[in-house]
Amino acid sequence: MVYRRLELPLEEIATLLDGEEDAVDHLRRQRATVMSRLDELRELVSAIDRALEREMNDQPATPEDLKELFGDGFEDEYQQEAQERWGETDAWKQSQSRTKRYTKADWAQVKAEMDAVNAAFVAALASGEPARGKAAMDAAEQHRLHIHERFYDLDHAFHRGLADMYVADPRFTKTYEDIAPGLAAYVRDAIRANADRYQDRHGG
Repeated sequence: MVYRRLELPLEEIATLLDGEEDAVDHLRRQRATVMSRLDELRELVSAIDRALEREMNDQPATPEDLKELFGDGFEDEYQQEAQERWGETDAWKQSQSRTKRYTKADWAQVKAEMDAVNAAFVAALASGEPARGKAAMDAAEQHRLHIHERFYDLDHAFHRGLADMYVADPRFTKTYEDIAPGLAAYVRDAIRANADRYQDRHGG
């Protein structure tokens, strides 16, 4: 019965049982056979677990994952509105193409990068640095590069137009004002200044 539970063929079981060893030796061999199968099964379970972990880590983030990371900024109605407003633009299509493969870990990294950019803006604002100061403009360039690398191609002229929305749209304004009073206008002005700096350096 032990050998049958190990799924050994009847012919092999007959050969094992025809041996001349005593009961103790026979039981020891049975135990060794069972332990060998256990080791195989443990290795198989470990291999399955590793494969499962890889598959889960490679899965695109769910809406629930995004809400967990970003809060109400990823509510379904906001996403629907954004698609209606910008869905036909190249920037939207490029962003969707890039982000559809992002895992939860990827989005966590995106959030960490966003937080670092915002912290640079806040530090410049808190220090009394004007929006046209180097620290503020450098934070604006970090902001542009973050979007450019993570979402869609963003040159300085496009960035300037985007900055105006941070003050014109109350929800964008609130996002920045919740971080620090006056931050929305400061970010807009720093982005404009950074675009001017780029234009001065490159003549266009």
